[in-house]
Amino acid sequence: MRRLVFITLFALCCVPRLSAQTVYPDASSQMTLLQARLPRDAASLGMGATAVLESSSIAYSSLMNSSVAPFSANEMDFSASYALWQPGIPSSSNNMSAGFAYNYESTIAVSMAFAYDNLSDYDIADSDGVIRNSYTPSNLVVSLGAAWRFLEFLSAGFSIHYLYSNIYDNVGYGAPSFDFGLTAAHGPLSAALGVSNMGGKVGGKYSLPSSFYCAGAGTLKAGESQFNLRAEADWYFAGAFRFAAGGCWNWRFLTLRTGYNLGGGSPTGDFFSLGLGLRFESVTLDAAFLPGAAPMGGSTCFTLGFKF
Repeated sequence: MRRLVFITLFALCCVPRLSAQTVYPDASSQMTLLQARLPRDAASLGMGATAVLESSSIAYSSLMNSSVAPFSANEMDFSASYALWQPGIPSSSNNMSAGFAYNYESTIAVSMAFAYDNLSDYDIADSDGVIRNSYTPSNLVVSLGAAWRFLEFLSAGFSIHYLYSNIYDNVGYGAPSFDFGLTAAHGPLSAALGVSNMGGKVGGKYSLPSSFYCAGAGTLKAGESQFNLRAEADWYFAGAFRFAAGGCWNWRFLTLRTGYNLGGGSPTGDFFSLGLGLRFESVTLDAAFLPGAAPMGGSTCFTLGFKF
């Protein structure tokens, strides 16, 4: 009985750190269930995790901004991703996810996504302080979204998520959250604003990673080449700030990407990213790599997509 009590208290004390997946104290320590803010799609991660106005790949739009989906050229979009997150530090994780979106006549869109994070092991000690075992915690995200393009240049979107973290056998915690956003587009320019992961405190103490976001994007075509630039900012209600910017070059079946994410104490941390994309008719393969030192350096993400 003493051992069970010790294990439970130890696991609960680790909740913010395990969920945040960071080794440095910052504003993330005031928030929990931070898996909601991890980038899942290599296409947006390669551009500094600028996912709010990602319209070329909308399978994960329910996680970031469902209102962007009606502006996509894709009618159906399915993607599956694998990511190795923060491999150089103890709180590394293996992340698997899948998303789907259906865009009906560029007017109404529905989307859904699922993500599972397998976090690194931690040791379990008994009441005498002797390590007896280890445990692998995990995170889960399930998301549903819908969007309506009610004007030629403007759409609204709503998403609901369920977030859950398992920290020990039969010891876990979860909470629902929701997003609401608006996306406007005119010619090569687009913009978005909204609120993300709104909800109450978990256990009456830890806040969800709720924030207000805004984003802008532009496209320039030159012959067979196309250049895209994006920037976005998040103001977390717990006090953190995030800014990200990225760009990409498209030529026929090839896409090259780069970007930078300034974490500002947010769950994503600071990182520079590089990305590569290949498209063969309706099949896409995207990869993103985060060079540099820990905690983010060495992170990678691969996404296989089917777009029609």
